[in-house]
Amino acid sequence: MCLILDSVKFLLLSPTPERLLPCIDLQENEFLAINDKIDRSFIINEGINCLISYNYRHILSPQVLDSLNYRAFNLHTSLLPYNRGSHPILWSILEKTPLGVTIHKIDRGLDTGAIVFQKELFIDNPNKTLRELHEYVNQELVDLFCQKWRICLNSSIRKEHIS
Repeated sequence: MCLILDSVKFLLLSPTPERLLPCIDLQENEFLAINDKIDRSFIINEGINCLISYNYRHILSPQVLDSLNYRAFNLHTSLLPYNRGSHPILWSILEKTPLGVTIHKIDRGLDTGAIVFQKELFIDNPNKTLRELHEYVNQELVDLFCQKWRICLNSSIRKEHIS
């Protein structure tokens, strides 16, 4: 469950925050976007009350998660529980596991938090390059986030699979 807040100060952890910013209502919410490693003092000093991770390369410490009361979400380019960790699209191809995208709560494990939203994806052209597939999967994840991010803030979260 995500806490209902009047005003949200997001921390967007991503090398490409510009992909997600059009989805966030910047009139109602504040945000910081960085890609550096963070700690508990950063969260407290900046007054962050919700975190979104998208292609972020660092693992968040338990102290960071505790300071957010676990109001932290990860946008992951796999259909979890398949292909946890880095390079999930490549592993999906190599291991012939389902392709998809997942938004999940961040817990102390590696991509093990409660799944909030998922969408299974299908390759319409078997000749797509890895780069094309990477762009397709990331765009689908951004689209899912744009459609669903407010639910994370304003209501109880239940897993929702989108076909």
